[in-house]
Amino acid sequence: METKIIESLPLSCVRTLTASCIEKLPLETIQKLDVGCLSNLSSIILNKLPMETITKLPPKVAEKLDVAIMEKLPVSTIEQFCVANIERLSPDTIAKLGIDTIKTLSVECLETLDPGTLKKLPEDILAQLNPDVIEGLPFSAIKDLPLENMRSLPVAVFNRQKVEDLVTLPLEIIELLDIRVLSKFPPEILQQLPPSITMLLPAEIITNLMPTLLLLWMSAR
Repeated sequence: METKIIESLPLSCVRTLTASCIEKLPLETIQKLDVGCLSNLSSIILNKLPMETITKLPPKVAEKLDVAIMEKLPVSTIEQFCVANIERLSPDTIAKLGIDTIKTLSVECLETLDPGTLKKLPEDILAQLNPDVIEGLPFSAIKDLPLENMRSLPVAVFNRQKVEDLVTLPLEIIELLDIRVLSKFPPEILQQLPPSITMLLPAEIITNLMPTLLLLWMSAR
């Protein structure tokens, strides 16, 4: 059927035609069709439609569009995409999604996100990340990780934190800290350290701790 003839038909008739026929029409005509009709068209045609029309498409149709267009869609639409298509998007776009959506993504995808986004993830997911990625997280996220994950991090990550944060760590991690850092710890924490570490502390600290340490060491015998 001639394109000009099709264009002259009422939209109610145009929408009954095959997708291949409709796709030959001008975009001005195509964008007037209802969503049900548009959903049957190829992504090549849909990519050319104005955003006002594209935003009306069902998520299952919209997720087949070019990434540059997908990223302009509302968050509520993107969150209904399948995981594979969400992972096609840029880290900046993914970061705008809800945490319930983000935590369903693969570890490989998560590792491309910024620390500000990653810190919102639950500990069991953070624990799966590469140590190099975990190292860049805020300390508030690191301190709640399983001991095994904390041990995999460079000690320097902990040495540069504030003492008031470090005292909340497991003793197994505190024992690894630099002596200069440990020297700032309160006595009640230092008293729990093994003698091999305590004896490396500055003399004035050992002197202050000595009465308590002697009692602890003698009771341990």
